[in-house]
Amino acid sequence: MKIGNFILCDDIRYEVGSKLSLMGVYADSIEFSVPPDKKDTWPKRIRVAVYLTADLEGKKSSAFKIRAVHEQDEVIFGEGSFEQGIEHKLKIGMVNRNFAFETDGEYKFFLDIFDEKGKLIESSEPAFSVIVKERVVE
Repeated sequence: MKIGNFILCDDIRYEVGSKLSLMGVYADSIEFSVPPDKKDTWPKRIRVAVYLTADLEGKKSSAFKIRAVHEQDEVIFGEGSFEQGIEHKLKIGMVNRNFAFETDGEYKFFLDIFDEKGKLIESSEPAFSVIVKERVVE
């Protein structure tokens, strides 16, 4: 499987003409502005979205899971099923309205694909990585 795009953003909007607008795209970090008395108060919950494309390279699959891994901890960002077309391409636009970053540090995102019986076919290399941090504001 080849990941084409993996974009982490605040929201995905579907527009007329089969267009998508990705709002608040994160490049390599998510920075939470916090007052001094809230420093190191975790988890931090936000609305966050993922847009990804992948070439399944002929693998017959019907379900996916997006995982976020921080050190040894793993959380499911989202999962679902799909009907695979003859082109073996996958496009996912998914919003998680209450995603929890449990602490600061690096979070790596992975895509897993499954067959119709729920058996894991393949896990991607880290498709995306983001550094989560705090900035104290007075």
